[in-house]
Amino acid sequence: TMTEDDAEKAADFANYFCTYAFLYHQKQMLTDTNRMRAYHGAIMKNAEYVRDKVVLDVGTGTGILAIWAAKAGAKKVYAVEYTDMAKYAERLVKANKVENIVTVIKTSVEELELPEKVDIIVSEWMGYFLLRESMLDSVLVARDNHLKEDGIMMPSHATMYLAPITYEEDRSTKYQEYMSSMHEWYDFQGEMQQDYGVTVDCLTADFEKEQRHYFMLTGLWSELQPEHVRGTPQVVKHLDLRTCSLEDVKGVDMTPFAFNDLNPAGPGEPARISGFAGWFTTDFVVPGCEDIAEDGGVVVLDTSPAGGYTHWGQQVFYLPSALDVANGQGLSGEIRMMRQKENKRLYNVGMKFAVHAGDAPSFSGGEETVWELP
Repeated sequence: TMTEDDAEKAADFANYFCTYAFLYHQKQMLTDTNRMRAYHGAIMKNAEYVRDKVVLDVGTGTGILAIWAAKAGAKKVYAVEYTDMAKYAERLVKANKVENIVTVIKTSVEELELPEKVDIIVSEWMGYFLLRESMLDSVLVARDNHLKEDGIMMPSHATMYLAPITYEEDRSTKYQEYMSSMHEWYDFQGEMQQDYGVTVDCLTADFEKEQRHYFMLTGLWSELQPEHVRGTPQVVKHLDLRTCSLEDVKGVDMTPFAFNDLNPAGPGEPARISGFAGWFTTDFVVPGCEDIAEDGGVVVLDTSPAGGYTHWGQQVFYLPSALDVANGQGLSGEIRMMRQKENKRLYNVGMKFAVHAGDAPSFSGGEETVWELP
């Protein structure tokens, strides 16, 4: 008989892990140039810290990070993969002649047993707006169970950002799709009554709520340009991967924000705010080298609109109608991010916000708008 825990694991595998067992999905990540350059640069620039060390690659996928660690001089690399992608990782490891260094282990991190503590943990665990997918939970379990006290985390830090955006063309398109769906419903409603003598009027409000949620209250993947961003992006969460706890990574507690420099379109013209966008950066800092400039060894993976294309893009949260912010006004509020009760790998993002006058934000509560981050 399947226990409740077994059933939860099976559902999690079906809903999440199985998507990573396909080569087409892996290829999407392997062709993300900014992603690849960041990890390759972080491992190779820090080869002196990798050389003769024991490395654990959490969620190795095709094994690329493990192969790079071996080529950087690692003494031993444990490459852990929960899905059937492990068989491809083994083949790539052998094809790249590092099978004497890299051992691929097909298991979950939570059930992983190793014969020794590791010096370095490397993992590409980030999801949309950093936390979606909740894979960081497994990375922290690996850290707590298998990393030496003075060990290195790659990446070492992660930061989430939020900014207002102006992208009326896209917002209007989504709104028109929502309105078109409602017009189709009204036609359907009339046809049901006329052709079949059945009224479906009592379902209209529920259909409208469903469509509004889908089109207007669901986060969207977007590849924004720098000119879409209004104001200076603000940090909503910063994580030190060596010290943060499982509780820390469950979401974002209600965090205030205030944007005063919204770059109005011109003298006297208001800034037309279409919504908000969220993204992240991850830093690869070796302990003791925190003050080294980026060109001196610290690698940053930047998924902002200014950072160029990544498969993460940015997550956009559109307003049902645009918000005009005049010269001398700002936009202030609060944001939180919480796991969905039905699926801990998915999140909801809640925001309260209002226009304020002058540089001093005067936000004092208000109605919360909640977007699903599917």
